[in-house]
Amino acid sequence: MGRRRIVQLGGQSLAASASAGRARVAFDPGTVAVDDGAGGAIAVTLAPVESWSWGAGLAVERPLSASWSAGVEGDFGRYAMDTAHRAGEEIVREETAFTDWGVRLVLGWNTAPTGRGTSQ
Repeated sequence: MGRRRIVQLGGQSLAASASAGRARVAFDPGTVAVDDGAGGAIAVTLAPVESWSWGAGLAVERPLSASWSAGVEGDFGRYAMDTAHRAGEEIVREETAFTDWGVRLVLGWNTAPTGRGTSQ
């Protein structure tokens, strides 16, 4: 993930972020028993599923004092996975895209030295 300030105006700043990676869904236990309707069971293996994922976001931040700042961040991520579902009597297999949105209020504390009280 990367984040870069793109505009700073009057103490406020606007930053953009971007991310890319792999999404993985794994199951524990990796097998389940499904009733076969005749009194028996069929063991079904649940293999891990992986997909590339990516995202982007924007953040606005404003200093409240020399040590504190506040802001709001918004981002989204997207990935696609092969899915299967029943439509009547038919099993439909298709790639389905999923999107995740997020918004956060941020309160930050700057711990960087200000130069006051340090020896030279």
